[in-house]
Amino acid sequence: AQPLPPAAPTGLVGLANGAALTLAWQPSHARGEVSSFALDVTGAASLTLPLDAAAEGFSFAGVPAGTYTFALRALNAYGS
Repeated sequence: AQPLPPAAPTGLVGLANGAALTLAWQPSHARGEVSSFALDVTGAASLTLPLDAAAEGFSFAGVPAGTYTFALRALNAYGS
């Protein structure tokens, strides 16, 4: 079988409380194995945060004021 990039995580939910943000998700095992995740942030600040393959959530307490968009990608050697 040909190696495949991983499927997108499922069930992404988020909670913002003041300057605190918490995200949670489920990894999908529909395709290739996940080697890591990337959290893409755009808005008042833009960046990509690498996250461990075992992660099923992320919390950060110092989010600057503004409007943001978040996208979570599963990664492996074959893509995202």
